[in-house]
Amino acid sequence: MKEIYGKGDWDIQIRGIALSRRDGKGASAHEQIETLTKWANICDSIGVLSAMFRTKGIYSIVIERFSVQPVVGKWDCIPFQIDAVSDEPIELYLP
Repeated sequence: MKEIYGKGDWDIQIRGIALSRRDGKGASAHEQIETLTKWANICDSIGVLSAMFRTKGIYSIVIERFSVQPVVGKWDCIPFQIDAVSDEPIELYLP
């Protein structure tokens, strides 16, 4: 759950293309989109590991929107976009 009163969150936009490999190895484009959809349906922050995020002090994100824009006639090439914000853990201390 995203905190309401936090300040200084980063807006994050991730664009990519899920591709099926020609040699048939690895996950197909549709399997990749299925996995991303599962991540997008998580109602919690997601830990991230990337030098690009680390330099900005981002250690977890919350996905706000996930969209897929299929290309007509290209079943093995599926563009997607993830809109997210950075997140910090909420810690509650009880006396």
